[in-house]
Amino acid sequence: MLPSILEHYVGIIVLVALFIWDNRKEEEQLAQISRDETLSRLPLRLSTNRIIELVQLRDTARPVILAGSKETVSRAIQRAERFRTELVNRGVLLVPVIWGDYKKAPIEKKGFGFPSKTATSLPSIGEDFDKRTQSITAKSRLKAEVRFKAEVVSLEEWESWIRDQQKSEGVNPGEDVYIILRLDGRVRRSGKGMPDWQQIVKELPPLEAILSKLER
Repeated sequence: MLPSILEHYVGIIVLVALFIWDNRKEEEQLAQISRDETLSRLPLRLSTNRIIELVQLRDTARPVILAGSKETVSRAIQRAERFRTELVNRGVLLVPVIWGDYKKAPIEKKGFGFPSKTATSLPSIGEDFDKRTQSITAKSRLKAEVRFKAEVVSLEEWESWIRDQQKSEGVNPGEDVYIILRLDGRVRRSGKGMPDWQQIVKELPPLEAILSKLER
């Protein structure tokens, strides 16, 4: 009798543990989806001074976010210049984020109200031929404007997203980190400190390679 009672309670404990584990997994997945959506809407200023949302770089660039002190990020950018040609061929777009820099900058308008020149989002499949043609033209024009490095807009929003991402990966918020995005806009990988550019050149395939096409 006693063993069967123990087995009954053990079974209940296991079921409760599985229920809690499933809930945590679901919460983590929802949090990741929310972070991905927030990331996709973060604004950037291209070298041509045009402001876009990160989502508009999908299939075109692999943003590499460099978050840290001004000195650390500046050194990382200088080192990247040695591999500029190879990195550009792989669609790398440097996105420097200086911790706390928004506190020193003039107060900007809240939210993501972009100028009318912002590139339009690509229409979904099924829209008419003219709209698809326009989207291809806009995408080609945008690709021509991507020049190795972009400037973040709404720095406080960027910093908040990076800190949330650090928490999710068990990294102390505010540490120097880099985050490499895929061509489809998702996080490819991240690491503490600044990246080894030579290793990244080896790791990332050129934009025209088959592996890059599979990443889109």
